[in-house]
Amino acid sequence: MQSVRLIALTILFAFGTSLSSIAAPKVVASIMPVHSLAASLMKGVGEPSLIIPANVSPHRFALKPSQRKAIAEADLVFWIGHGIEGRLAKTLSEKKSSAVSLVNASGILTLKARSGGVWGNHDGHDHHDHHGHGEHGDVSKDMHIWLDPVNASAMVKVMMRSLIKIDGNNRRLYETNGTKLIAALKKLERQIARDLSSVKNKPFIVFHDAYQYFEKRFGLNGAGALMVHSGHSPSAKRLFKVRKKILNANVTCVFREPQFDGRIAQSVVRGTSAKVGLLDPLGTSVKPGPDGYMQIIRDISKNLSDCLKR
Repeated sequence: MQSVRLIALTILFAFGTSLSSIAAPKVVASIMPVHSLAASLMKGVGEPSLIIPANVSPHRFALKPSQRKAIAEADLVFWIGHGIEGRLAKTLSEKKSSAVSLVNASGILTLKARSGGVWGNHDGHDHHDHHGHGEHGDVSKDMHIWLDPVNASAMVKVMMRSLIKIDGNNRRLYETNGTKLIAALKKLERQIARDLSSVKNKPFIVFHDAYQYFEKRFGLNGAGALMVHSGHSPSAKRLFKVRKKILNANVTCVFREPQFDGRIAQSVVRGTSAKVGLLDPLGTSVKPGPDGYMQIIRDISKNLSDCLKR
């Protein structure tokens, strides 16, 4: 009798294991912030795979054969779009319906990319923004959409619908996780707004123009960028303009990024009273997983606040 029960339990365990592995779709996410949102949505179902590590710029990343294989075998791929992970575009063109470009998703606020190393208006903002959903390769669009928590909520809704479409059996879990995540993002937005309220008017320079969405959402005074397009070293003319801006606009902080050489930021502040701080749009020091997105946004807020208050 005991042996029959043991056999029955073994069969049940085997079926349970195979059913749970069938239930979890193979999901791949391009960059850490996207991976974190996907991991939150998939709690209790499975874990997504991360393609581009946070310590590497997605603009410069080259796929390994193992990563190509992971993408080829994925049921769903979440990525931002051509302007961020451009080197994924060719590989993802073969995925068609299972590759979800989040920049083109419904409900996403997009802003026009700014040009020039220094932004001319008093408040540091370029007023030629547009709200729209241009084509995949629209170079006029600022692609750093995830740095606005409101956009992150819109991304979550799109990702949730995509997961339910391929894995309807887990619909209730995705919806429960999505509701919790959107509530947490709203709470995060309120918290960051409070934390940054005392430094809103202080001008600062960033390493590359990645933070426009964060600036707009929280009313910050970004005054310029050392680089506009990642990977292109700034010209001597741009560095001269940035130094002039630091001196004339009383810029207190110039921020570097861990994915790039920090010596440019150090050289531009030399001889001025400005300090060099660190901003990381991808979360190099953050552990990948469900809490990663929140930590990336909190770290940007804290590092901005700490430097600008000095």
